[in-house]
Amino acid sequence: MRSAAVKKLTNQNALAQVAVNAEDWSVRYAAVEKLTDQEALVQVAVNAKGWYVRLSAVKKLTDQEALARVALNDKNVDVRYAAVEKLTNQAALEQGALNDKNQNVRYAAVAKMTGQNALARVAIDAKDKLARSFAVEKLEDQSALERVKANAKDRAVREMAGKRLDKLRR
Repeated sequence: MRSAAVKKLTNQNALAQVAVNAEDWSVRYAAVEKLTDQEALVQVAVNAKGWYVRLSAVKKLTDQEALARVALNDKNVDVRYAAVEKLTNQAALEQGALNDKNQNVRYAAVAKMTGQNALARVAIDAKDKLARSFAVEKLEDQSALERVKANAKDRAVREMAGKRLDKLRR
């Protein structure tokens, strides 16, 4: 199928099939650009061959469950980052902050987090020191900061939590 043929397609399922299966990347890209149906976009975001096609689908997705699946499982860092940027699902953001292989994706996940308990878990458990520190900076809840101060493995993070506590208590 050629790009000209894709321009004539309106059926969302057919466009999704082209976006996932076409040999030519430009045809796959043209198909995803015409997609508006969320279910079809999910299919492309999860199954398309080229990362750039999955990325285009992710940019159009609003389905939080699908975005979480892509953010936590896609093999391409740019696709995972784009999904994290659109996520509001706090549990998925926490998992990304704790487990993603790429530091930029981990930091983007922490930046989007709002749950104080989840931020405290990241401050205590994240493997990445900067992600732990960033999580502490976002903490406002005194009991969460006290947990971090008592349980963080990293002395610098415990000290940061103590300073945040002192500042909040003033």
